[in-house]
Amino acid sequence: MSKDTLWNFHVWNESWFSRSELGSSYGGWQVLDATPQELSGGIHRCGPTSVHAIKEGDIDLDYDGPFVFSEVNADRITWVYYDKDLKEKVYTNSESVGKFISTKAVGSNGWIDITDNYKYPEGSEKERSVYMKARKKLIGMGIINKDSAEKRGIAKKRRKKRTGGSPLDDLDEKKKEFDIQGTFELNSSTKFGADIKLNLHLKNTSKIVQPVKIKLSSSTIEYTGRPDTEVYSDDTTLTVPPKKEKKLSVSIPASDYENYLTNHNLMEVVALCELKNRKKMLVRKVIVIERPPVDIQIYSYAFVNNPLDVEITYTNPLSTPLNDGLLVFGGSGLVKKSRRRKVPKLQPKESGRMTIEITPYQSGSRQLTVDLTSKHFSAIKGFHKINVLGEGETHEESEGHEEGGAYEGGEGHEDGDAYAEGGEYEDDEVYEDSM
Repeated sequence: MSKDTLWNFHVWNESWFSRSELGSSYGGWQVLDATPQELSGGIHRCGPTSVHAIKEGDIDLDYDGPFVFSEVNADRITWVYYDKDLKEKVYTNSESVGKFISTKAVGSNGWIDITDNYKYPEGSEKERSVYMKARKKLIGMGIINKDSAEKRGIAKKRRKKRTGGSPLDDLDEKKKEFDIQGTFELNSSTKFGADIKLNLHLKNTSKIVQPVKIKLSSSTIEYTGRPDTEVYSDDTTLTVPPKKEKKLSVSIPASDYENYLTNHNLMEVVALCELKNRKKMLVRKVIVIERPPVDIQIYSYAFVNNPLDVEITYTNPLSTPLNDGLLVFGGSGLVKKSRRRKVPKLQPKESGRMTIEITPYQSGSRQLTVDLTSKHFSAIKGFHKINVLGEGETHEESEGHEEGGAYEGGEGHEDGDAYAEGGEYEDDEVYEDSM
């Protein structure tokens, strides 16, 4: 099985400087990856890569253009593995990678979409011509050969990518029309500890009866898209009358998934449908499981070297008692060394409250983080921004303490944490391919 992955987020840096060795048009923003996972010239590094060069398909320019281009332009190809030597391609998606490329707004925690800096509009004539240009350059660079690039299926790769699928394959393959349309509908809460209930809707657009063989599965997944633990599977057949729709109910008990969620609380539900003409259709949905937040409250102003009371409210997300809960809290300028407090036993879904004392030692805007940890689930995190006043400063001269919030998940990849409120991660995707 391929070691390629499709991350639901990735973080890199941009720096602004001239690239006189490349030409004046390639100056400006440059990609630099501070946590490179692959070797470049025998060294773990990535960049600087001209953003303009990536947009124009000039991937032969220094440095690491092919890799950065694939990070924002790769195709996602899904295969069904029957055993280690037999596989069947189900679909190719050329639009899912490189969406919502964003940067932090100046002066706030808001975000600005900069996707247009990296690529032309998906599916446009210009985007396809740039893609073809990059493909020809890769052939010229010897990264791929012309024969393998023209074959169906995934060509052998020289290096694994963070994007899942090869950017070189099935360039001209079109999404084919099919007689069955499929979607998943989520019709239950996504809160941790709740049973996940979905309906699979299959609509027959043809004038004949369509029998559909369905293989259902659900797995907890990493933020890279890689499956972790299968928590549900089923096989069934559904007969859909002409011009009609049928519904199949799917229920995944909380007890089956709650001990297997990874740090980012993601599950994927998949229906592999075999149609009458033996074509394969895949319907999938990624769900984010919502954990109860850690709430942090401060009811007074914070001053350097003065004790400050912090009230923390937390909830046991499990359907069983929580006996090993710990609160772990820290923050630069607020707590010199990470501290822990044991949480009293909590019954299923029960909330608790604890007051801790911290003594800020640096003034300015600071952030307190509090984690609720247990061996039964990944860390549930909360945060609160605090404006610490310096010696002799009065609260009239400052904005006081700031509001906080909560986010989910344990420690992410070294690039950063991905977090979400819970709910549906993305729209359904349905494709088919004749074999």
